[in-house]
Amino acid sequence: AVVSTQSTGTTEKDKTTLQTKIRLMDGELDKAYEENQHMKSSNVELEYEVERSERERNSQQNELSYIEREVSMREYKYNQLEENLNETINACFVHGEENF
Repeated sequence: AVVSTQSTGTTEKDKTTLQTKIRLMDGELDKAYEENQHMKSSNVELEYEVERSERERNSQQNELSYIEREVSMREYKYNQLEENLNETINACFVHGEENF
């Protein structure tokens, strides 16, 4: 038995069909909301991972800078020692002290 409502002219069957569609849409919205929340959570995790990677990179960059300074300082000291040695050798030759 199809009963028509007077105000809109829709049938009870139409109302039931619309209510079913609304429930399905609500379910899809709930699912989309949950997926969105999961994506937000994943984004937070990714942002944390990016920050951690940046900190690690900065730490490695600082270590590299330290090593480069250390190498530069050692090269400078080596060059000074080599220069001193050459001066000593030249001084020995100038004084005729070839047997040193």
